Amino acid sequence: LRLHKVKLCLEEFNFATENTKCEVFKKIFSEIGCDLQRERERINVHQSDIKVLEDEIKELVRSTKNEKILADEINRKLKLYVNFELVHMQDKDEKGFYQIKCKRTGDIRNVDELSTGEKNIIAFLYFLEKLKEVKAGNSKPKLIIFDDPMNSNDDTMQYVIIEELQKLMRRVKGENKFILLTHNNHFYLNVKYGFDRDESYGKNTFMRFNYNGHNIEFKPIQTKNEDFKTNYDAFWKELEFLYDSQDASAAMLLNPCRRITETFIKFNCLKLEGMLGTVTGAQKMFNVNSHSIDDLEADLNGMEKMDIIKMLQECFKGVNAEEHFENHCKIKIV
Repeated sequence: LRLHKVKLCLEEFNFATENTKCEVFKKIFSEIGCDLQRERERINVHQSDIKVLEDEIKELVRSTKNEKILADEINRKLKLYVNFELVHMQDKDEKGFYQIKCKRTGDIRNVDELSTGEKNIIAFLYFLEKLKEVKAGNSKPKLIIFDDPMNSNDDTMQYVIIEELQKLMRRVKGENKFILLTHNNHFYLNVKYGFDRDESYGKNTFMRFNYNGHNIEFKPIQTKNEDFKTNYDAFWKELEFLYDSQDASAAMLLNPCRRITETFIKFNCLKLEGMLGTVTGAQKMFNVNSHSIDDLEADLNGMEKMDIIKMLQECFKGVNAEEHFENHCKIKIV
């Protein structure tokens, strides 16, 4: 009786037809589920694309902001020294670029109108600012090299460069390395100020490159006493080096002799003939031969190195400055 009742209910419900519909709906539901999954995957892909685009936008905004900040920082440092300023601009594609604006008239100047020195100081400061963007924690040890940054810059810019380099040198830590090359004695003396204490020569490497007429020789400066303290000291160091170098000819001593005597004469308000005139041939020897463009291999004066040193000594004796000579000349007179 129970099963008969079930049969009547199934017939009344039209179970076979409804069951077929149900199977159809299950199949449709399964297909819709697959479509939904595919759409979800597409959404995830688009969300990833959106994230990439958002990151790019943030980076562009950050970069643009940084470039503008960079321009403002350069303008701040050069405010008192130049009559122009950098202006950060964007083209229709939102690509950044710089323009040069005259502070007096507001006119836009062509970059080509800047002098070599002006271009150099902008490039120098730009490079220093970009260094700050390097993430120290995620980068390999850095090697920073400046090759004669004073090239084509006037005396005013020299002190800007010196100050900025000293700030950078103080920030160089750990395995990072900083190398500065220069042939400007005045610049060298100023930029190493504060970094040339007695203990600094063990922590840092000071090296002098000397040309002996044939090759470049590397001379380590290991103590403060070995380093020169003024341009005048540098002339005496050069004279000593050339005297000791077997590859340097006697004629190569004449140029530092000329610069030594000229500096001494100017500093002490002496007359040129008053000092060099006390030794026959000294003025001609120092001034003419030291400027000669002849072959350095040639014997220009017929004198040995010691003869030239003795001539220089006699010049100082002639103005009662033998003690000064002895204090500065480390070459043993024989």
